[in-house]
Amino acid sequence: MKKTLLTGAIAAGAIASGLILQTSSASAVTIARPCGASYTNNVDANPAGTPFNLGCELGTVNNDFVPGGISTTPNLNHQVNKDSMFGFSDWLFAGKDEEEPGSDFLNISSTFPANLLSGDYNLNSIVQPTWTDVMLVLKGPAGGPISPNNYVGYLLAKDSNGGWAGTWKSPFNNSNGPQPNPADVSHISLYYRGQVEVIPTPAAVLPGLIGMGAAVFRKKKQGEEATQEV
Repeated sequence: MKKTLLTGAIAAGAIASGLILQTSSASAVTIARPCGASYTNNVDANPAGTPFNLGCELGTVNNDFVPGGISTTPNLNHQVNKDSMFGFSDWLFAGKDEEEPGSDFLNISSTFPANLLSGDYNLNSIVQPTWTDVMLVLKGPAGGPISPNNYVGYLLAKDSNGGWAGTWKSPFNNSNGPQPNPADVSHISLYYRGQVEVIPTPAAVLPGLIGMGAAVFRKKKQGEEATQEV
């Protein structure tokens, strides 16, 4: 009984301190800004069949800004959450591949940045079992007559082996001249949704344990006084 009560006290203290966060996958995906037919399937988990992906949606701006960078809780200032990509505003940023890799480099594609127009992706060593949704974002060049002039998000499907690998191709075109030319991808970002658990620290649990101990002490003292009166 004491073990059960102690466990309950720890859980209650952790929840009260806001140290346990859990997000669950919604039942339906909504697409407010559909992609053009010519690039809807440019991220393809199953080159030999379908589904290519689970959806393609445009952002509202050119860049999927991630102020604050990687975190374990959804950042509402991240552009994909401002844009509610696929109807969700609790995306977590996992990292990205770009022409000049930074501290958030993730090695999403073995062919990027050597090839900025097309390549592969392999997330099998990155995606965790608790992730419920996975999204790749392709960002095009800034400025100039680029179409589309918005970042493009692809909700990933699993491949034919049940893993997370496939191919990608730039959805962007330089619309200068009579014949549009493919435009480079500037970076590839990875986002996910799912369950996030943070183990409470002793400092967060201590107030709950102190309160629990005080209650037990009072109850014991009351019992002793009642025995003495009898």
